Amino acid sequence: MAKLTSINPGNERVVGLVKISIKNEVVDVFKRAKKFSPWSRIPFENQKEKEELAKIIILEMGKPLKEVLEEVRGTLEEIHY
Repeated sequence: MAKLTSINPGNERVVGLVKISIKNEVVDVFKRAKKFSPWSRIPFENQKEKEELAKIIILEMGKPLKEVLEEVRGTLEEIHY
């Protein structure tokens, strides 16, 4: 199984490893996820959860916190289930 190494551009340390999936695997995951659609109606409003997500993005992308929080907010507003 192939993996992608995620590296923090600020210090070049490894953040983590991510499995590389082929198109059929991704399509299958989305099909299975749709069967559990009730979870998608749960609002993502907890500020602590947003900040945790922002911390992960900062490690992977090296962006400033303010920019990442705006990105998280904007992305969550655009998600449609």
